[in-house]
Amino acid sequence: MTSKALRKAFVACALFLGAVHAACAEAPGQFSLLAPAPSTLLAPAPKTLPQAGLNGDVRIRIDGDTAIDPTKIQLRLDGSLLGVEPRVMPDRRELIFRLSRLDANRAAWSRLLGSPFSHERIVAVPIAVEVDGKALAFKNDKPFADDEAPQPKIDLITYDVGSMWLAIITSLAVVVIIILACAYTPMMRENAVAQLPVDQRPYSLGRFQMVTWFCLILTSFLFIFVVTSDLNSITAESFVLMGISGTTALVSVAIDQSKDGPPSRVEKNLNAMGIKTRDDAEKLYEAEDDSVSADTVIRGAHIPAHSASGQAANSSPTVKQLRNEYEAQVKDFRSTTFLKDLVDDANGPTIHRWQILIWTVILGAIYLGRVYTNLETPTFGANLLALMGISGGVYLGFKIPEKQTTTS
Repeated sequence: MTSKALRKAFVACALFLGAVHAACAEAPGQFSLLAPAPSTLLAPAPKTLPQAGLNGDVRIRIDGDTAIDPTKIQLRLDGSLLGVEPRVMPDRRELIFRLSRLDANRAAWSRLLGSPFSHERIVAVPIAVEVDGKALAFKNDKPFADDEAPQPKIDLITYDVGSMWLAIITSLAVVVIIILACAYTPMMRENAVAQLPVDQRPYSLGRFQMVTWFCLILTSFLFIFVVTSDLNSITAESFVLMGISGTTALVSVAIDQSKDGPPSRVEKNLNAMGIKTRDDAEKLYEAEDDSVSADTVIRGAHIPAHSASGQAANSSPTVKQLRNEYEAQVKDFRSTTFLKDLVDDANGPTIHRWQILIWTVILGAIYLGRVYTNLETPTFGANLLALMGISGGVYLGFKIPEKQTTTS
């Protein structure tokens, strides 16, 4: 056989093998959409298209007799690969895809489900099935197919009304509980003068930042979980933000306690007056008769020589006299207004306090906006996290020499 004939035989053999490979690599036929199973979490409404929502099922049937390998079959929803492996019903050649939210498809679900109130609750989205990266043809099976559509679709339930209202009510309840706890407990207030009743203590900027991020992350997690049943919605950046705010609050308290300034002197003066706890101070305001001896309300009560109200030393003052002295001692350490407590020091408003407050509010608003838009906690870049860290560091640096009347 000549070399020319050998070359022709080789080419023919190669073409034949290529054709065989191409035939084997072809998709195993057509697919058709089926009605959702009765066990689907979100019950279908009477429509022409199959319905499914997040964590629901999409059922398809593949025609032909080629063996089905579920590891090679992929589902596309609105053009995005979901990366979920189907369950196979071999006797009926049916595949059941669970519409799960995974790390690999978070971007797709954020696009489909995000900003829930800005689109319809049920949206028709295209669907496709691929085998080894090759799309299967769609078999137009009535009554579930949209005859006018050039490609198959399903009605995607973007949110459940009951779950959405439950998520909103749960989030609001958490916010209200935290606000009430901050207003009526020492949770967000300073303890520079231990004898001050809780409602008279100034609010702490460091604790405000910590409470803010705790509240934002907790409510966001609960909201996303109720709507999507997703337990992995908190990003690493959220933990970093909690760490920065917690460290700022902790160091702030340590700085305040290390100062031997006016608050500690006022505490000593109140102890000398017999007012040793906040319960003693509250008794002064609960006394029904201001003219009775203060000793009947607080044992050992007296006005010392270092009177702040200008009163003479008195070993047996009345309730009114002792109360006046108490108010003169603590007047510079009481809460004024919420905002002034956060941004003022002994000399008035300070730029380092305003800076950390403004950035906390701005980033908090961005955080909530991203949660609503994507139904997951946002990923902040390194620059924004560095900005929060720098703001906290500057605040703590200026706090060291800061004069103490009200503290944070």
